[in-house]
This record gives sequence, C-alpha cells and structure tokens, in this order.
Amino acid sequence: MRIGTMLLWVAGLHVGVACILYATPWLQILAEGVFATVPDVGDRAVALWFTVTGLTVALLGACLRDVERRGGALPAPLVPGLVLLTIAIVVPMPNSGGWLFALIAAVAHRRRNAAPVHAAEARRTSA
Repeated sequence: MRIGTMLLWVAGLHVGVACILYATPWLQILAEGVFATVPDVGDRAVALWFTVTGLTVALLGACLRDVERRGGALPAPLVPGLVLLTIAIVVPMPNSGGWLFALIAAVAHRRRNAAPVHAAEARRTSA
C-alpha cells in the first residue's frame, strides 16, 4: 500500500471519528448558519480543528499518492515530519491514534532507503 493511501485512510478515520464524537457541535454550527459560529475555545472549536486536521492529512495523503503514482521519490522531510508529529501527539496523549503516524513513518523510511535511483539522477551521475 502506498504511503499516500495510508495517510488517506488515517484521514478518513479522523474525519469519521469527528462526525461521531462531535456531531452535536457540528449540528449546532450548521443550524446557526456556519459563519462566525465557532468561538476560540470550547466544543465547537475542538470539533472544527479535529475535522480540519483530518482534512489536512487527507490533502497530504492525496499529494503523496500523486507523487507515488508518478514514480517519484518520497520527499526527504516526510519521515522526520511524521516522527515529530507522532511525538507531538503521543507524548501528551498516548492513548490516541497518533501511533499510526509512527507506523507510516517506519514504512516510509524503509521505502525511501529501498527506492531505486531516479532515472534523472542516474543520467546526471553517469554523465
């Protein structure tokens, strides 16, 4: 499975959980017309940011999936970024889904180290 696809699954789980855990705040936001209905703190703010985080992970997953489909290498900052994200989540909240990012980081690290040399790099080094 591609790294981008893995991140899309995590994003789907995140948004799905948001729909379940934060159904009431989202229904309140929608009932009040959405615009300027979320304060800086409280259930509605948590619902918004929990959902937006899932959507952001989906965007990252879709971009990586596109790179992978085109045969491109995974970006160098991906693995350290996923490790930092894991730490930022699991240190304050060990009983969370943040550990999924560690698993994806491990798979991405393995794939980056096992990836064949890109054709353009091979031409540059042989010329």
